[in-house]
Amino acid sequence: MESQNPEATPRVYSRFWYSLGLFLPLVDLQTTTVWKPKADQTFLRNYMRVHTLMGWILIPIVLAALTGLISTPWFH
Repeated sequence: MESQNPEATPRVYSRFWYSLGLFLPLVDLQTTTVWKPKADQTFLRNYMRVHTLMGWILIPIVLAALTGLISTPWFH
C-alpha cells in the first residue's frame, strides 16, 4: 500500500481497518482516503473493488434479515 498524499504526515497502515473501511457501506473510517494499492498491484486493486462491492451487497441483506424484512426459514 502507498499513501495517497506522499507529502502528508506518515501514518501507520492497518490491514484490518483498511479492509473494514472498504467493506462497510456509508461508514467513512478515513482509511481509504489515506491509503491506496500501488499502481503495479493489479490484483490488489481488483480485490479492493470486489471487497467494496460485496460490502454493498451483503451488509444490506444481513441487516434486512436481522430486522425481519427478509423472511428466513431457519428463524421461525
